Amino acid sequence: MSWDNEIDQLIHRSSLDHKPIISLVCGSKNLGKSSLSRHLVNRLLNNYKRVAFIETDVGQTEFTPSGMVSLHILSSPILGPPFTHQNTTPVRSFFIGSSSAQKDPAYYLECIEELMATWKFECNNSHTNMDDDDNDDDNDDDNSGIIPLVFNTHGWIKGLGYDLLLSITKKVQPTDVFAFYSRQN
Repeated sequence: MSWDNEIDQLIHRSSLDHKPIISLVCGSKNLGKSSLSRHLVNRLLNNYKRVAFIETDVGQTEFTPSGMVSLHILSSPILGPPFTHQNTTPVRSFFIGSSSAQKDPAYYLECIEELMATWKFECNNSHTNMDDDDNDDDNDDDNSGIIPLVFNTHGWIKGLGYDLLLSITKKVQPTDVFAFYSRQN
């Protein structure tokens, strides 16, 4: 099954139950997690006014300097490589202190919990946060208050990294998981 077919299915499912999509993208390094995350955001923006993006890969961030976890609420597509959109202001972010969560995994997980809480708050209050101009675009009115979430994880999937990924998955409770793996690993 292709990425686009799966994305079409999750968008259709969300339109039926009117619940936000929570897509977690995980897997080892250099397999395309960030590329899929960008593609997923861009596809979701065809159906939703805003899409949330939580970045937890502190070594290879999409919108912030390295060493940070962040939540962004996006209303326009992600175009180009990460260095072309480093000026995007996060809704909330935390400096982890390193390009790895290894030094303080408990703090890393606490920060992710805070980002999730902020996203949930934004979802529950999205009708009051919308500008009047936002109501004029072509997106489906039934989805106007829903803010789907794309959750990009780190590529560290062995030892402590695996334990962190399991903890993140339990905290996030994704509706969909895009798991990348390599037969070489």
